[in-house]
Amino acid sequence: MASLRDCNLGSSFQHQTISRDCLVSNAALKITDVYLKLGEEVFRLEDGHSRFAVDEKLAIALKNSPSGNVDIRLIVENGETIDSEIGEETVKAWQEIY
Repeated sequence: MASLRDCNLGSSFQHQTISRDCLVSNAALKITDVYLKLGEEVFRLEDGHSRFAVDEKLAIALKNSPSGNVDIRLIVENGETIDSEIGEETVKAWQEIY
């Protein structure tokens, strides 16, 4: 598996480990589950062969999301957990998409 070195320590949804000099990212990870926290509710999206369906309940929650960043948790095939955020501009776009 090829690794990408990012010495700026930027954020991404890729697997990240810290080395002495830089952040090392492995881009070829399979995400099996996604959790989104919208307000006080947590939604789980299960793997559908690398596609994650948005049901009606989640679509309504996305459309009505409060402004700001949204917490997201990705579960990798090997069980590793990656916590990150979806940015405010993407959250605003959900109002138009859903």
